Amino acid sequence: MTAVRVRRIADGEASVLRAIRLRALAETPLAFGSTHAREAAYDDATWERWARDAAGSDRQAVFFAVDDRDTPVGLASGVIRDEEPALA
Repeated sequence: MTAVRVRRIADGEASVLRAIRLRALAETPLAFGSTHAREAAYDDATWERWARDAAGSDRQAVFFAVDDRDTPVGLASGVIRDEEPALA
């Protein structure tokens, strides 16, 4: 069995975020508060900003589940919104 570990996204991994997120939206659409069509339409700048912010913010994060070759195989994310700081 291949070991899976979890690591935080790094700035510059926008293309990886896009690929994993769109695959997850296509495979399990009810698990997300968005749609594949909506996010597939995001431009490169949106993905780059999301990856950069998720890599270095204390208010949001994206984590990849990666295999033993550090290849992302899944993701999880969380956001603390100013209007509801008790929810994440």
